[in-house]
Amino acid sequence: MTLVFDLDNTLINRNKAYWLWLKNDVLSKLQTIDKNLILHYDNWGYTSRHHFYKWLIKKYKLSTTPEILTLKCANELHNYVVMNYEILAILERLEKQYKLIIATNGGIQNQTNKLKAAGILNHIEHVYISEEIGYRKPDHNFYKHIQKTKNYSSSELMMIGDHYLQDYLTPRDLGWKSIWLSHNRPLITHNNISSLKDLISYLREK
Repeated sequence: MTLVFDLDNTLINRNKAYWLWLKNDVLSKLQTIDKNLILHYDNWGYTSRHHFYKWLIKKYKLSTTPEILTLKCANELHNYVVMNYEILAILERLEKQYKLIIATNGGIQNQTNKLKAAGILNHIEHVYISEEIGYRKPDHNFYKHIQKTKNYSSSELMMIGDHYLQDYLTPRDLGWKSIWLSHNRPLITHNNISSLKDLISYLREK
């Protein structure tokens, strides 16, 4: 069995890192910012970056563009990603029994920088990034690319991620096993874990 992990808000706390980046490197000169409102519009990063930055610029009257903020994020966000030793310990245990790969949307530079900052790469056999392969989740071709390059059958693969459509439904429709990482959000499937630390016991029971 090969375990395929999403990256943001699965193996790293993207929401925490992203908020710290916004607060310290984008909105630092402002007297008042509404964290809850900003994170609501960001929506775990699910909102397109163009639309989110367009809203942010208008809301706080920033002298920049969505394109500049997108590039700035790619260059700087990894500075706020920290090693999570609990996650690293989980990966160390899993790699003794499973092949581990990462499948993530995003830019090559941004995602690679975050992986290095989090110390994850030593435990991962391969990383698939949407910008590099030319398809984005939830496009079926994203997942088909992974199967084709490693000559996997769908039954050999299990996807774990926080996005219900991209990381759970789409691979499941292609015959993969999939687990939704709920982070204690309202449950919409029985194939879920609330945090990554529950994955080992989940796999043991299957």
